[in-house]
Amino acid sequence: MGETKLRTHAPVLRLIVPVVPSADGSLKGGAQLLQGSSLLALKRFSEAIAPLEAFLASKPTGDAAVKGMGELAISYARNNQLDRAKQLFAELAEKYAEHPLLLPTAEHLAEAAYDANDIAWSTELSARLAKSDPSSEYYRKGKLGLGWSQYKAGNLGEAADVFDQLLKANPPEGMAAEAAMARGQILERLEQEESAAAMYAVVIEQYPKSKQHGDALFAAARLCVKQKRHATAASHFERFAKDHAEAANLDVALYEWAWALLESNQGDASADRFRQLHQAHRESRYWGEAAYRLAQRAFEAKEYGQAAALAAEVLQGKSEPRVREYAAYLRGQIAVAQSDWPKTREAFETFVKEFGDSPQCIVAEFWIAETFYRQEDWKTASERFDRLAKQVETGREAWMAMIPLRRAQLAVQRNEWGEAFEIASRIAADFAAFEQHYEVDYVLGRCLANRADFEGARRAYGKVIQSTAGAKTETAAMAQWMIGESFFHQKNYKAALSEYLRLEILYAYPTWQSAALLQAGKCHELLGEGKEATELYRRIVTLYPDTPFAKEASQKLQDATARRTAGERTN
Repeated sequence: MGETKLRTHAPVLRLIVPVVPSADGSLKGGAQLLQGSSLLALKRFSEAIAPLEAFLASKPTGDAAVKGMGELAISYARNNQLDRAKQLFAELAEKYAEHPLLLPTAEHLAEAAYDANDIAWSTELSARLAKSDPSSEYYRKGKLGLGWSQYKAGNLGEAADVFDQLLKANPPEGMAAEAAMARGQILERLEQEESAAAMYAVVIEQYPKSKQHGDALFAAARLCVKQKRHATAASHFERFAKDHAEAANLDVALYEWAWALLESNQGDASADRFRQLHQAHRESRYWGEAAYRLAQRAFEAKEYGQAAALAAEVLQGKSEPRVREYAAYLRGQIAVAQSDWPKTREAFETFVKEFGDSPQCIVAEFWIAETFYRQEDWKTASERFDRLAKQVETGREAWMAMIPLRRAQLAVQRNEWGEAFEIASRIAADFAAFEQHYEVDYVLGRCLANRADFEGARRAYGKVIQSTAGAKTETAAMAQWMIGESFFHQKNYKAALSEYLRLEILYAYPTWQSAALLQAGKCHELLGEGKEATELYRRIVTLYPDTPFAKEASQKLQDATARRTAGERTN
């Protein structure tokens, strides 16, 4: 009932209530009926019962009796007295089967029964309405109620058919939009996705002013996501955000829109949606994840300051535990990318403490151990990596190969060559997918060289240089250097000279280039080629003045000059 009509009942009650006790005869009955009707209109159902019962006790007849019985039945139903409502309506239907007030009464009772979850009765009453003239409003209201009752009863196929019948009966726009939306949802549950999409499209295109319009856009978008039609889903979400900017679930739409765009390879547009969600919906349950996704994107773009600030927002806010876990882990990754080892250790120690059950804890423990390795605290690093080796004894994820690799490298640091070789030798078999096998081959080369197996060492170093992953790395430059060293130790100075010079040409690592030139100069000297040696020393001083080997090269130039001067004096 409209608000204007409702406002008229309050003053009627104020006028009629004082009159009822003193009224006589038909005046009293009329006052009781008016009082009950006004209370019913104001939804004061329990208060309406007494005056309506009193009115019916006076044995009224005709339209007044039908009205009184109908309104009392509705009051009973709305007051959870369904049995009394059913009994009274049955009596009303029997006595006044053709009365025009019977159908509106059945309509109200059907709604009350549905709200009270008495689906059998709401179905019965709606079916009664649906048997009326197909051109009447009661026929359409009956079909609508019957459709919802079948839906609530779990009879989805029957409900879909009833809503279809209603749509074919040319209902008013509001009812048509409701029926189409309901039918779409039912068909989607029945996995008839194309038919469901067609129903949502009816609401979207034909009833843009309906209250179901936003729900239809949202449902259509989600259905497209389910079907992996992400670009179309994004289009629906965009229209939803534009046409229903005040919707309570706008934050959900922005979140799912962002993901649809991401799945459509529209990363920048996706980030814009996450940014909008982050900036305008701080109370949303998706706010924290939006901030995290932006932080992750900044991290991938190497914008570490921004990434760290966003991760901190997540950790300081009321984000879900899962998102907090991701943000805390990302904070450690940011520190790793910046080679800030104290901050890396702090971040991952905090992560392990707060998220001890996370599967990422073992990776965090690796990075904690790695910080000690990078800071050359060999003792603590060895203890940490030994402990990790026991934790992942049966693990075969590719990254886990870093644990035995570090243990082998640390054994080299301790000059425990046998242990280093034993550990490194097992890595290839245990971790076939490890991308840094060239690092393992370098360690094996060092161990073989220590045994004076220079041929074996050179084969291992050659694998480093020839590997796809390691060919241009500093490790490859070091391997090239070690090949030169192996020949030098064998006093094969010509072969050593060739390998040292290859390093200077092929690798852009100034420290190793200058070291190679210095050794190449020594080879020239040992081969009696002083002039060539001097040229190389001068090259170091000129091209690599900031390397650790420039000082020795400069001294050798001075010595060469002194020898030449002394020779000239002798002559």
